[in-house]
Amino acid sequence: MNLVFWQNMLSIHHSAYIRALADMGHRVTIVAAQRVPIPLRKLGWNVPDFGATQVLVAPDEKTVSELVCKSIMDTVHVIGGLRGYNLGERAFHACKINSARMGLISEGADPRGVKGVARRMLYNLDRIRYGRNVDFVLAMGRNGVRWYRERGWPQARIFPSAYITELPCMEDLDCCGRGSDERFEIIFVGQLIARKGVDILLRALGGIGSKNWRLTVVGDGPLRSDYEAITRRIGVDNRTQFMGALPNLQTLDLIASSDLLVLPSRFDGWGAVVNEALMRGVPAICSVRCGASDLLMERWRGEVFPAEDPDALRVALCSWLDGGRRTPELSRRIRSWSECIEGPKAAGYLIGILEHVYYGADCPVPPWYEQINGRTALDEI
Repeated sequence: MNLVFWQNMLSIHHSAYIRALADMGHRVTIVAAQRVPIPLRKLGWNVPDFGATQVLVAPDEKTVSELVCKSIMDTVHVIGGLRGYNLGERAFHACKINSARMGLISEGADPRGVKGVARRMLYNLDRIRYGRNVDFVLAMGRNGVRWYRERGWPQARIFPSAYITELPCMEDLDCCGRGSDERFEIIFVGQLIARKGVDILLRALGGIGSKNWRLTVVGDGPLRSDYEAITRRIGVDNRTQFMGALPNLQTLDLIASSDLLVLPSRFDGWGAVVNEALMRGVPAICSVRCGASDLLMERWRGEVFPAEDPDALRVALCSWLDGGRRTPELSRRIRSWSECIEGPKAAGYLIGILEHVYYGADCPVPPWYEQINGRTALDEI
């Protein structure tokens, strides 16, 4: 099969499965608007390894047109959404003009507030204008599936998808909690903005000051000073450390040596730090509005709580704190499960979707649903 991926950048959240597709013998091309943005490069993000994939960056109009026009019959174009970057729109219109096979890979949008109402209207309009030309939608998690279904896209054309992160190095897998004492290490990784919900996490932790824990906050943003003030006001500043933005490898090392990752977002289209924690044997808690909550459907590897509910998050945190620090046995079990979110598994799932859409094969179950009742999980959307 011939596959062309159109993305806004060369992302480490797509490289593992795209490389695996090429390793499987498929002819794969990735076309990106840019390599890696400067702010991400400063944090240690490099151009990822796409293996035998052909990589094109910042193509002109002629190249875009030729990529689509010269596609052979079994080529499928996978476009990273219709909004937010010009290259995706150009690729879509070229595919539409040439009646090329194409689908979208996209997060759902934030439904909250007045802006959420406007987003619903815009995405409804997108479906009316473009829906007949799109053969499938790879929507991030059950939240993304629900978003596209509510916008009027046919359910039979929507498939749960996920961001797929790279395998950790072997040194990461040897970690099992920082230090030798009994202090439970909690970590948050992300921007310090309202949407990420660090204030919700701090309010939850403020009610369990009697327990032996430490919170490490990795990331920066306009609300850092506000969050530091909250820790002082609720009396947990002596057990909360704000690390600022760190290089990517250092951040991953901190995740690997923690007992629990928490992503308390008010909304997150996915939340790849959950993948990164699980692949290192670290359990995670996230809100139900995170797409990555799909990966935490069994409580032994993490937990999902109602968004914007610090009391519910406090209950979940207490449960994990009472269970004690992460053990080598739990880490091995989580790492073993996480094989289902590695590149080869995700690549196989994508090929299964395309064979279902274009050749009538059975509809595949996402690999991260397979160890539970996958069909039940899909029916609950």
